This record gives sequence, structure tokens and C-alpha cells, in this order.
Amino acid sequence: MRILFYGLLMLATATFPATRYVAVNGHDSNSASRDLPLATISKAVALSSAGDTILVQGGVYKLTATLSIAKSGSEEHKFYLLAFPGERPVLDYSQQAFGSRGISLKADHWHIRGLDIKGAGDNGMEINAGTYNRIERCNFYGNRDSGLQLSAGANHNQII
Repeated sequence: MRILFYGLLMLATATFPATRYVAVNGHDSNSASRDLPLATISKAVALSSAGDTILVQGGVYKLTATLSIAKSGSEEHKFYLLAFPGERPVLDYSQQAFGSRGISLKADHWHIRGLDIKGAGDNGMEINAGTYNRIERCNFYGNRDSGLQLSAGANHNQII
């Protein structure tokens, strides 16, 4: 009986991966569901835990602040930041101050796929000391420095 109790207790406290949605017409006080998406990727990142997926719906996201990602996943529980299937989100940093990065990834085990990053004040994305990240099918253009930069010993990253 005690084993059954502890087994049920473990199941009740187990966390399951969540999917959070972001849309240009969302609001950061929403629940991050498909019907009530968030407005910003930064809010979705703040709410997420390793193993979670952030789906970004298509549209143009006008941004001026760097999207800073410092939470690391693991080999078993990666973070996923993905374009919504069949859609192409554009992170437009054209109004960003010179010298600012679009995305600053200072973390490990992220899979980022299907985003356009344009017009950043410096790099469209910098992976700073991050390892085991996969950047896939992302477009970088119109940035005021390189589109994607690896720095501070970033290693074992896949750029596809």
C-alpha cells in the first residue's frame, strides 16, 4: 500500500512538457494557449521549463529589446523555440539601437527552428558560451553585423 501511495504521489507531482503559443495579436497576460497566445517570446521563455515547446505563429514582430535566453535544458529535456507549422514568423529588429543583438543565447540544449531575424543593431543572434544548441532553417538578413555569431567558447552547436 505504501508503494502505491508513493507511486501516486510521484505521478501527481511529475511535470509534463508544456506547449506555449505566441502570436502578434496575443497578450502577455494570456494563458499561452492556442486560443489565448502570449504577445512576446520573452514572456514564453520566462514561463517555460526544460522540455517545453514555444510555438511562434507567423507575422511580423516589431522588436527593440534583445531576446535574452539564459535557461539551459539538458540532452533529455531540451527547450524548443519553433515557428508554428506552415508559418514563418519575422523578428524585425529594424528599430533597435545600433550595437544591440537580436537574440542572445547564453544557454545549452535549445532547438530553434524556422524564424527570420532581421535588422538587429548588431548580430541577429549570438550564441555566447552555449553548447549543444541546434539552429535550423532560420534566416538572418539586414543585421548590422553578422547574422549568427558564436562566441566565448560556444561549441557543439549545429547550424542547419
